[in-house]
Amino acid sequence: MPRFTGWNSKDTASALLAAGAAALRDHYTQPRFEGQCPPPLPITVREVLNQTPKEAHGRKLTAAMVASAFVDKATFFSALAASYISADNIIGGLRQKVGELIRDHDRDGPGLRHALVQKDFANMLEPLAETRHWFASHAEAADPLVHKQLVRVYDAFDDLLEPVYEMAGHWEGRVPKDGLEWTDVAAALTALTEGATMRRHLGHDRGRPIPWVIPESACLAVLVAEGIWDGTTKKIDK
Repeated sequence: MPRFTGWNSKDTASALLAAGAAALRDHYTQPRFEGQCPPPLPITVREVLNQTPKEAHGRKLTAAMVASAFVDKATFFSALAASYISADNIIGGLRQKVGELIRDHDRDGPGLRHALVQKDFANMLEPLAETRHWFASHAEAADPLVHKQLVRVYDAFDDLLEPVYEMAGHWEGRVPKDGLEWTDVAAALTALTEGATMRRHLGHDRGRPIPWVIPESACLAVLVAEGIWDGTTKKIDK
């Protein structure tokens, strides 16, 4: 065992903490390749093999199947982490609800926006496993497959929500402020939903539930969204 001449326990602790911080920086920022670091999921191959999904038609899953289909477990876990972050998993039934909201709030821009924020927030509260994986995946964005899939899902969110906010803006006679586009407005409102959902999933409300969605009379998500809307759009000059 090497001896660190002149080092005391405080020096050793500092060195270990610095090394640990460097390792974390590398883990969260450097692209990872085969054999260089753990896969980006908190599960083992054995846990996967112990599952018998209906897609396997009752056959026992084996390590040989993993090797045959993915070459090695690192490649398998990267592919699994990416495939689990799909637009269908994260956006879920929001697509159908958007169409319903447009019909229910025809020509009512504020009503459409408020309802959309509430539906978007509620949509991210319901699929617990998928939403928690979505948040955890951002820390694994150095993995090329995970990074690509995160981008795909954000693109899907923008493709879904941007036209709706643009429609509401048209009804209200508003356009994005100078230097901004409707994509930026939608991204800001999506960021509100994500941040609020993350805190809601934590479950720490300092003694009382934070009224993000209910009651509607004091819906915090809608109140904050209104501030974002006013801050990112402006009335059209007539």
